[in-house]
Amino acid sequence: MISILNNMKVIRILIFLIFTSFISCSPSSDHEGTSQVHVSELNSPNEIRINKQQYKTLGIETSKMVRVNLSDDITANGHLKVPPQNKAIITSMLGGTVKNILVHEGSYVAKGQALVTLSNPAFIKLQQSFIEVRSQYEYATLEADRQKVLADNDITAKKLLQQALKEQQVLYSNYRSLGAQLIMAGCDTSKLEAGDIRSDLSITSPISGHVSHVEVNIGSTVSPSTEMLQLIDNSQLHLDLFIYERDLPKVKAGQQVDFSLTNLPQKQFTAVIFGIGSAFDGSSKSIPVHAEIKGDKTGLIEGMNVTAHIHMTSDSLYAIPETALINDNGNDYIFVRKHDGINSNNDFIFEKIRVIRGISNQTYTSFETLDMFDPDSEIATSGVFYLMSMTKEEGHEGH
Repeated sequence: MISILNNMKVIRILIFLIFTSFISCSPSSDHEGTSQVHVSELNSPNEIRINKQQYKTLGIETSKMVRVNLSDDITANGHLKVPPQNKAIITSMLGGTVKNILVHEGSYVAKGQALVTLSNPAFIKLQQSFIEVRSQYEYATLEADRQKVLADNDITAKKLLQQALKEQQVLYSNYRSLGAQLIMAGCDTSKLEAGDIRSDLSITSPISGHVSHVEVNIGSTVSPSTEMLQLIDNSQLHLDLFIYERDLPKVKAGQQVDFSLTNLPQKQFTAVIFGIGSAFDGSSKSIPVHAEIKGDKTGLIEGMNVTAHIHMTSDSLYAIPETALINDNGNDYIFVRKHDGINSNNDFIFEKIRVIRGISNQTYTSFETLDMFDPDSEIATSGVFYLMSMTKEEGHEGH
């Protein structure tokens, strides 16, 4: 499509050159056929005069400036991120041999749901020790109570009571310690106290979310430090943008952000800034800005790259269509139609004026001028390329 448009542009240039050459070679003295611009008859070397036929052939159109609400947006790159408290790496406190994998990648799991079962003789032994110590503690408690009654009635020495209380305290400490280890291993000690010893160790999910990675197979031997699964809760997925120092004063909490995925630019998402970092990133020399994603998050996954536009305060400014601006040697120009000067034959007089671009929304652009002109003037919005060509052809370079 771009190639076709470029070819059409070349064809129009050729037609224009042929047209102007034909007119300039014509012996007619009629002003309608004159394509030469007589600098001496114009008010400025940056002015160009064309007749009606040229105006029509070149497809020139004009428009006045209009007031448009323009926002000085900041464009930034970033990625999607989930807070650390919404991610989990699943390991086993005791380790063992993987007996069953109860989920697969992409599965949704609820907090407390079983993920993997392990076989480990040490788990059975730990449960056995817990039951034995519990019985010993119960007996020690009864003995301590008996010694207290005897000591109160001066039937036995208080030293025996102190020994009984000390043994009770030690056994109670062991009982609580073994119970805590079993709970950390995922064992329900209330069922164990009823005599229900389990042969398999069940690893449960500490959060609700989706399984992002499964790192083990059935039969794998895992140690307490082995990573078995990764879980992620995308409900708190947010946007991390990287803002450079020059733009940082413009960014504030509460500003709206429109963003799209780098590989899916046609779909737009919305977020709102809730936090601004306090330290520069060492490699990019930028500061992270955090934004909460609003609305539908379908298709969004942690780590995806995004392109975002942070909306500043919108102002009503005088602006012109983007098509009215043309760049030449690094400078931007517009062509303003003049209604004074030599116009006895209803010719069109345009003045080339250098401008400095302001805020733009891709359709309209505000600007500053190096030369003042009437804000009600008509500005060429199409055919600008040909007007620029004519000024160059006549040697009228703007300053």
